[in-house]
Amino acid sequence: MAPKRKLDDILAELPSREALDARIQLLQPSSRPPQLHLPSSLDIDSPYALFTLFISEDTIQYISQSTNEYAQRKQASDTSESSPGRYWKDTTVVDIKIFLGILIYMGIHRSPRIESYWCQEHDEPLHTPRRYMPLKRFQQIKRFLHISRYEADISYKQRPKDKRWWYKLEPLASLWESAAQRYYQVGSNLSIDETMIRCFGRSSHTIKMPSKPIEKGYKIFALAEHGYIWAFT
Repeated sequence: MAPKRKLDDILAELPSREALDARIQLLQPSSRPPQLHLPSSLDIDSPYALFTLFISEDTIQYISQSTNEYAQRKQASDTSESSPGRYWKDTTVVDIKIFLGILIYMGIHRSPRIESYWCQEHDEPLHTPRRYMPLKRFQQIKRFLHISRYEADISYKQRPKDKRWWYKLEPLASLWESAAQRYYQVGSNLSIDETMIRCFGRSSHTIKMPSKPIEKGYKIFALAEHGYIWAFT
């Protein structure tokens, strides 16, 4: 059995700090700027062309068909006898485009009531939505708007609860995330943080966070850069 060594002898064999500094090579993290990968034929001056990168014509057609199927399952009235002025009429691609455009408009021009956007009183501003869609038609589409198909709803409901609870937004959510990653290559300055999505409806998945700018809604975790959400879960 080897004799125990004294601490001073062990310390004497250790290299000096100057020798260690000469041997250590600090890792220099690479810095990579973000890059865009937009189609060469894209008209970057067209807001609608940029919009269709994330919500394509096929996706809008899908939403229109899903909405019509959902309205049929809910037995929406298709005659004017039972509910004058509020009978259901199947949507078209044009209807969904106008509806989405009105939602974007409402997000920019805030008003306390939806009816205010169709108001024609002298003390109220005249908003653009009233030119393209009647109020009752907007309310009907808002009532029956649906993204997912019935078969997909049943399939997701049979899965464990820890799976995608936002299944009613599929395939729109997945298509949006894929487009976000397809057209933008992230750089080095990334962050992962919680993000609140405003929601005033009834859902067991909404939470309240009074300290946040959005006090109630859905909480997701997003990988983002300069305000651009690249991935979420």
